[in-house]
Amino acid sequence: MRYNKIRKMDISNGPGIRVSIFMQGCTFHCKNCFNSETWPFDGGIEFTESTILEVLRLCNNSHVAGLSILGGEPMHPNNIEGTTKLAKAFKEKFPEKTLWSWTGFTYEKYLKEKYRKSLQEQIGRAHV
Repeated sequence: MRYNKIRKMDISNGPGIRVSIFMQGCTFHCKNCFNSETWPFDGGIEFTESTILEVLRLCNNSHVAGLSILGGEPMHPNNIEGTTKLAKAFKEKFPEKTLWSWTGFTYEKYLKEKYRKSLQEQIGRAHV
């Protein structure tokens, strides 16, 4: 998976000052998209564990209210694993900060059935 860019001080994509990461790759191609440079899956920069650590480092500031994950499409099957790893690491380290994500997928239409088993497994483990 790949990402397009990281903004270390973003005031346009959620409340307060935020760190934002733009995932690379999208198949929706929405009319008037303002991030069409994120559409190709082969563009951008490789997303690695170092990317997650860099985002967490940038969020470790008292003036940062939270993390915004955009795209491209962060919930696309090519991106969901990395997006999930980043979101989990962020909330573990900063439970008091907000996490926002933008997606063209709807929970009811795309994600509920596809990830129901995974969610049930995670919920089951949390209650053990």
